Amino acid sequence: MRLKARFLWLLFRFATKYPALAGRIVRWIAPFAARRLQRKRARSFQRDDRLAAATVAELRVDVAQPGATWEDEFALAQVLVRQRNYGEAATRFERVAAAPAADADSRRDAALWVARTLEYAERFEAARAAYSQYLKDFPTIGTLERRRLERRVAELERSVSKS
Repeated sequence: MRLKARFLWLLFRFATKYPALAGRIVRWIAPFAARRLQRKRARSFQRDDRLAAATVAELRVDVAQPGATWEDEFALAQVLVRQRNYGEAATRFERVAAAPAADADSRRDAALWVARTLEYAERFEAARAAYSQYLKDFPTIGTLERRRLERRVAELERSVSKS
């Protein structure tokens, strides 16, 4: 770490002492560095996509097993949200919200995620209904969250009535 700090200090000193030369060097190096960074990020995204696909495939196999738990279903739904597969994620969250074995907090989280994923999927009427159902089913939520969700329901009602 000290070596890196020393190098940065020397680089700063050079740039302040010779600003014109430092500017030319940066303009010469920047395109190469930008291309290298873009290639590195592209490889990283490809690796993440392959990992996410493998995770979804593995979770789908786990959920299809007879002894699957609601935790597996919830994990699969979360991964599907990250992959922007909102329709299937909403269905998975609905199953968790209806699961009698799930604890109350997980059912509440799943019910809220149902509404969010429907909204992300641009199914606004269904999202409004899901938010309203959430507010009815879980009256003990905090006042701040309740107000925020009531405002969201009102916004969705206005947007649905306009279209």
